[in-house]
Amino acid sequence: MALPLHEHELATLVKSVWDRVAKEVQAETDARLRKDLHLRWQRGVYPRYTKPQQLAGVGTIKAEGERIARLSVSEVLQALRGTSVTSAQLVAGLIGPFRERVGVWAAERRSYVLRRERSGRVWDQSDAIVSAAMGAIVRELEAEAAKLRVQEHSRVLEKRPTGEKCRVLFLAANPRDRAMEQLALDEEAREIQQKIDAAKYRDSLELVTRWATRPADLLQYLNQYRPQVVHFSAHGSQHEEIILQDDMGQSKPVSKCALKQLFETLKDNVRVVVLNACFSRPQAETLVEVVDCAIGVKGAIGNGAARKFAGSFYQGIGFGRSVLEAFEQGKTTLMLGEIGDDNAPELLVRAGIDARDVFLIKPDELAPNA
Repeated sequence: MALPLHEHELATLVKSVWDRVAKEVQAETDARLRKDLHLRWQRGVYPRYTKPQQLAGVGTIKAEGERIARLSVSEVLQALRGTSVTSAQLVAGLIGPFRERVGVWAAERRSYVLRRERSGRVWDQSDAIVSAAMGAIVRELEAEAAKLRVQEHSRVLEKRPTGEKCRVLFLAANPRDRAMEQLALDEEAREIQQKIDAAKYRDSLELVTRWATRPADLLQYLNQYRPQVVHFSAHGSQHEEIILQDDMGQSKPVSKCALKQLFETLKDNVRVVVLNACFSRPQAETLVEVVDCAIGVKGAIGNGAARKFAGSFYQGIGFGRSVLEAFEQGKTTLMLGEIGDDNAPELLVRAGIDARDVFLIKPDELAPNA
């Protein structure tokens, strides 16, 4: 699989960020060391080395930058080989190995200096400067990853034909088993539709409802509708399953591994999967390996809470909010209704994705309805 950024592009990125800070590090460190050497000379303390670059090893900063960048990139690519990743995920993934290798280098550098200088005061000064610089470099990499996330999100939106709505596929299952409590799924769908109809950008959202969903229907519906959001409204089990139904209307469990395989195969434009069912957090945790965002419930959730959360979530989407903002609106609704945190849905996101940057409506669609 072709990666979105090549190895030399990643190495160049890290090296360029390093270089932008290295000059400032060297200039500031040299200035402080010269001042320290001058004061010590006045006091009659003659240092063994009179060149600041020799004493602090600052001259090696830029050279080390190239080596650390190369090793960090190699480690990240090895870890991500064969996986589906974005440019933003690659850049974000560089930060950990980069920080670790800088720490190793800094420790070696400190040992080198202290072997040649009994007083640690000179090192302490340069150490503070370099540490601050490392923080600046990491922040720049994080900013670069955020910028790439926005660019990639824009490209995803551009794939949708002009005028095509964001489609929410509502999949309901309510088996007739005696042991299964009947869910008010029609009320949940009605709540969602009402909130969408009252939203500012209602013309950009479409709710497609499908009832008595069977496992075999999933392939058909994902192929047929190619939704941006897939919403499961059903029972969940403590065995990490979503309960759909069979041809006889009886319970038919679907494992989290089967769900993951489904979205690996047919995710297309799917950005969000909502599992509005009890005990569905493990499934959501598995799904964010292949989709950007998934919402699940850790424990049991009642009909009323599930309905209110769903309505508020899609209301936020309909008003042009990000997935994170819409999710927080749903949680706020539950808190206002005094629903405990243990029963509240949870939002999980794929590595390298920021839910604040995930919008389900195109920017050019954000125009008020007449």
